[in-house]
Amino acid sequence: MSNVAIENQPKLQYLRAPRTLETDAQKEIFHRVVHSMPAGHFTAEHFDLLVAYTKSADELTALTKWKEDRLESLPVEQALMELNPTTGAAKIHPLVGRLERLTNELQSLATKLRILPYAARNEAAKERQKQLEKTLSDDVHGLLAGSGNLQANFQGSKSS
Repeated sequence: MSNVAIENQPKLQYLRAPRTLETDAQKEIFHRVVHSMPAGHFTAEHFDLLVAYTKSADELTALTKWKEDRLESLPVEQALMELNPTTGAAKIHPLVGRLERLTNELQSLATKLRILPYAARNEAAKERQKQLEKTLSDDVHGLLAGSGNLQANFQGSKSS
């Protein structure tokens, strides 16, 4: 018999889509995002961010389809602009503005969830930096401990 104790490690799992997601498309987006990362990457702390990301991504998909349909049937100016009936002034269609806000929102959520490729590189770089700092710290402590011995040896040789 071995004297080695084996700890039961909890198995890392993927979060499941909540029942509050309204459509199959939202559930699919949630599943795809969660499974795009290793099991255990997302915890209960990420749940609200994941739901917000899922709903925003679903809305962005629908608005992008709306924009593409309008661009197919109308000239760009008419598809993306709206005329004020009273003044005749042109302004960007409100849904085009919403597309821009959703894109920014998704980018922010993706950064917080660490699902962008550069976020993973940043995490790896931070980990390498921590390892380097620890190595340097260990080296400095070793040198300082050694310098104490050197100083004692030096003082001992002076008194001889």
